[in-house]
Amino acid sequence: TYERLMTEDQVPSALLQKVHKDNLALTSECLDRYSFHERDNTSITMAINPDKIEEAKEKIRRFQDEMSELLEQGHKTSVYQLNIHLIPVVK
Repeated sequence: TYERLMTEDQVPSALLQKVHKDNLALTSECLDRYSFHERDNTSITMAINPDKIEEAKEKIRRFQDEMSELLEQGHKTSVYQLNIHLIPVVK
């Protein structure tokens, strides 16, 4: 479709968890399927202040909106997916 589909934030959902897992699997497959000219995969590991998580989530959503506005301009001939993950890696 030409419309954006958005879900609510902070809603626990088994279906959304499955979608996220499927997205991770797709990302893994794309590493082998597409050259670095056609994709971008980066990561950063950092020590953080957990009190800043909510502010970080807000910035991530604004960034996603900005990317959507940029990339959806003009004639569209490809479908891409943008995934951003902010996850704890140690307990």
